[in-house]
Amino acid sequence: MKFSRLITAAAAAGMVLTPLAAQAGTRASSGGLYPVSGARASTGVGKDQDAMPNSVLLLVLALIPLTYGTIKAFDSKSGGS
Repeated sequence: MKFSRLITAAAAAGMVLTPLAAQAGTRASSGGLYPVSGARASTGVGKDQDAMPNSVLLLVLALIPLTYGTIKAFDSKSGGS
């Protein structure tokens, strides 16, 4: 395996994880560390508004091309540069 392919795979993994890292530690995701003024009251969410099946489907659809690309990147059959 060539070093350039390893770097390409690492860059692709970094691009996939960038949105998660950008969201970490923001005020919206950090519980009650900051005082909230003027916050709206929360209400319960009905079962019909559950987004979990859609999230799982999107995760599976995202992993298919990622897996394919990783396999192609590490495929040693090609003579490539």
